[in-house]
Amino acid sequence: MTRAPRAGRFPRLPAAVLVLSVAALLTLPADPARSQDDRDDGGLELFAQTYAVAEGGVATFDFVVTGDVPEIAPTTTTTTTTTTTTTTTTTTLAPAPDPPTTGATPPPPSPPTTATAPAPGTTAATTTTTTTTIPPGPEMTVQVRSHRALASRANVAAALTGSPGPVIDILEFELEDVAVFDDATGERRLSLEVPVAAGAAEVTQLDLLQPGVHPITVQLRRDRVLIASYTTLVDVVRAEGPGRGPFRFALFAAVEDPGPSPTNEELIEAVDGLSAIANLAAAVEPPLTAAVPPSLSTSVLADGEPLQLELAEALDGDDRLLVLPDLPLDPSAAGEAGLGDELARRMSDGEAALTVALPGTPGTRAAWVVDEPITAAGATAIRNLGVPLLVVPYDRYVDFGNSLGAFTDPSLLYATTLTDGSSLRVMVVDPITELLAADDGAERSPIERAIRLMAETSALRYQFDPDRRSLLLTAPGFAAPDPDVVGELATLAAQHPDYSFDTLGRLPDETNSLFLDGELVDLVLNARPAVSLSQRVDRIAGVRLRAADVASMLPDGDPRPGDWDVSLRTALSTALSSPDATMLIDDVDVQVADVRAQVVEPEPFDLTVGGSEAEIPLRVENTGPTPLRISVHAEAEKLSFPEGDVEVVLEPNQITVVPIPVVARSNGVFPVLIELRTPAGNPLTEPIELTARVSTLTGLGRVFTVGALLVLATWWLSYFRRRRTQQRTTGLTEAVDRHPASSS
Repeated sequence: MTRAPRAGRFPRLPAAVLVLSVAALLTLPADPARSQDDRDDGGLELFAQTYAVAEGGVATFDFVVTGDVPEIAPTTTTTTTTTTTTTTTTTTLAPAPDPPTTGATPPPPSPPTTATAPAPGTTAATTTTTTTTIPPGPEMTVQVRSHRALASRANVAAALTGSPGPVIDILEFELEDVAVFDDATGERRLSLEVPVAAGAAEVTQLDLLQPGVHPITVQLRRDRVLIASYTTLVDVVRAEGPGRGPFRFALFAAVEDPGPSPTNEELIEAVDGLSAIANLAAAVEPPLTAAVPPSLSTSVLADGEPLQLELAEALDGDDRLLVLPDLPLDPSAAGEAGLGDELARRMSDGEAALTVALPGTPGTRAAWVVDEPITAAGATAIRNLGVPLLVVPYDRYVDFGNSLGAFTDPSLLYATTLTDGSSLRVMVVDPITELLAADDGAERSPIERAIRLMAETSALRYQFDPDRRSLLLTAPGFAAPDPDVVGELATLAAQHPDYSFDTLGRLPDETNSLFLDGELVDLVLNARPAVSLSQRVDRIAGVRLRAADVASMLPDGDPRPGDWDVSLRTALSTALSSPDATMLIDDVDVQVADVRAQVVEPEPFDLTVGGSEAEIPLRVENTGPTPLRISVHAEAEKLSFPEGDVEVVLEPNQITVVPIPVVARSNGVFPVLIELRTPAGNPLTEPIELTARVSTLTGLGRVFTVGALLVLATWWLSYFRRRRTQQRTTGLTEAVDRHPASSS
């Protein structure tokens, strides 16, 4: 049991008057965070501590002693031995003392030692105790030193790398009261319970009277000489009264989409990333939002695959899957090329694929991860899909207009204006999340990294006014954070009254925005996308029209039109380079042309129409293995085609005779144009010119001749009748004139 610390050994230092010079905005560390290993001290390794310390509470610190401290050793015991022997009585005189040193007081003479023997022939029991005189050991003490509260986040790194600031109080413990030796492992430990003063200084308590982030240095001393030291940080919180506002963590991990044609290396990297997500979800309690590429749902995440089973077991209903396109499609490139509908379709397809692969975890459109330059048109396309938040790495954010550079506060949200004048919120990933990397390269323990991250966020809260803040916890490249660091961080956050974990989707509602001089900071996004799809889109449009035209020739249920559509949509993916996309488009174009080429146009020939109605026997060959539908269109000046265009199915690998009904309107020799078309009405071949000889009007000529003769006969008959009537009339007139009565 730990005894109370010794008091009064050191004079208590007066608390310094702290003058804060608060900058306009936060200054972020320019370099990756350095660990406690960078300090000059050592000999102690932290494995547990209290982070949030309330006034009047107790702070605990547990260390492994790695330095040379043999004083922490197993407990020794004294052995008593009983023997039986026969002795005689002997009187022994103490030897004379050595001559005293000049000026020294001689020691008193030693009294004689007398041993009384038992009666002859008797046996006596004698107890002999062996005592070893050990010279006084060194004075071993443990000091706990509190330092002045840090003025800003920038001071956190300095405190952990050798400059913790002025000491404001010291408590001292006897080593034997706080040391623990593990007999099983041989490990030496320190276990400290440090009472914290409340309201006023106390001799037996550590003064931490000002709320804020305080460095705490634990020193192990031998005869006042420092032999081991460690500096850590605590957040002193008010037991009552207003705090600094809530602070939310959200856990996020993503796997880069390897695209439609991944290499073996890319596939292995994706599998490793998914395994890391599964390990993280299984190891920690806080909810996780994961970006899992839907394109992997047909390979490593197919139903029953080991990785699919592992992820399905690790993720649960509290976790979330970020909705993504089924193949990568940069929203900025899509917006520039007018592919908003294609992006929406990709998102829906991706959501459906993840629902099939991991049905136990809900999908969410909580955010869009910006891993490429993004334009206002791209952000607008994202907003139109129901996504309310852009998540931007710090190194990409600094390329935006109106970014604040090193004075950025990543615990608040920013905004950007879209093409329609509306606004979209932006979250900046804090560079301090490098501490969450699975291998940070600095041999930092998980508890050290968790303490550093908590202290950075706490110092930020004290540097500025109270606000609702949050931080996205993700490793560099949006990789899965180290589960051990997250576990330690969750333990520390649970101690703090203001800290908690939530899902990414809830952060926009729980985080305030940054205002500068009373104005919301409005970021200006990139001017151009990382890649332009305009030429690719134009090329695909032409191939798509030809493919749809040829699709009308194919039998119902033929898979090729669907395959062509998939290939052309895949070619739009920004995961493909322009040469790779061109190869994909060319392949579809060649397949479409091959189908068209299977229809062989007939050779021109002469035909004779020997009746008023006849048929033109057109021989068309299909050299392919599939029946093909075509339409035959014919034109001629002196022929009519009563059935119009004739549709026919050309059987595979043979010549089909296509009869074309005609009606002759005149005799003669004249051209007939034949055109083979797709059922959609587009030409398959060049027009074929046939020569028609029409001699179908012989019977009709006889009819015309007989009719003409009848007309002529009728005319002559009428003529003779008129002539006879006229002659009769003339004769009658002459007779009247000769009559005697007419002479008067």
